[in-house]
Amino acid sequence: MIKNKKIIIFGVSGRLGFDLARKLVKHNKVFGVARFRDKQKHEQLKQMGVQTIPFDVTSEALQKIQVDCDYVINEVAFMHGAEEDPQQAYQTNAYFVARLMETFSSVKGIVHASTGNVYGLPGNPVTEETPEAPVGVYALSRFVGEQFIKYYSSKNRTPVSILRYFYGNDERYGVIYKLAKLILAGKEIPVHFGSMINCIAHEDLVDFTIASLQHCQIPPLIMNITSPEPVEVKELVIRIAKALGVEHLNFKENHQRNQMTLAAYTPIQNKLLGRPKVGLEAMVHRIARAVLKENQQKSN
Repeated sequence: MIKNKKIIIFGVSGRLGFDLARKLVKHNKVFGVARFRDKQKHEQLKQMGVQTIPFDVTSEALQKIQVDCDYVINEVAFMHGAEEDPQQAYQTNAYFVARLMETFSSVKGIVHASTGNVYGLPGNPVTEETPEAPVGVYALSRFVGEQFIKYYSSKNRTPVSILRYFYGNDERYGVIYKLAKLILAGKEIPVHFGSMINCIAHEDLVDFTIASLQHCQIPPLIMNITSPEPVEVKELVIRIAKALGVEHLNFKENHQRNQMTLAAYTPIQNKLLGRPKVGLEAMVHRIARAVLKENQQKSN
């Protein structure tokens, strides 16, 4: 556990950034950077003891942030709408990352949240040795951001961990939550032949991100962050349906294997961080209970 450090979190008002701050502030001095359009969340962070810094990463100079810190965590990303607004995607996911690396070059370590989407859709579960082949604006802009990190890490001798997240889940968001909603509604569930996926609990993402602060390296460490074993999407749907008490499923099966959902193995995570605390079965049942409760409240 990281203790008695000064840590700045960019994107602190997001799902992961917020819970990173909540956990880290117990034993560290935490600075949180975001636009803070959600005033309630802003107040909650301040009440926790986080020193908040209202800031727009796309339009303001990072030199305005006068913070002496040990570590930086970057959870900023522009995902939804990236294909429609590529300029915003590259500005946020690539150019901002370059500015961040240059501005905070002297810190002990930077943890950068990236995405498994940089691998594209290779047709088989990937490892960190799999060549990147990003598809679409979002994935490509994130890949370019990683290249800036590699360049500035080498140039300025800044230790970095690049985390390629795959499919976080909890009672509010994620693949399991979305599938559970579809199943309960009796809607058609598209499944490609042989498609696989990883699911990791939100709290494990938080813990692994924090633990990665101690593994920043030059050149940057690149690590897949997710469940160690992929699961077939069809099997996952059946497990969720069982937890929901639903017997009839409406599958729409596509037998084109090249449409396989992106999945991964985690050899580096297994070695450095260990296994996630929350297994797939526990995750499925917990989220299923939450979705059932949510539906019951809506019907009352």
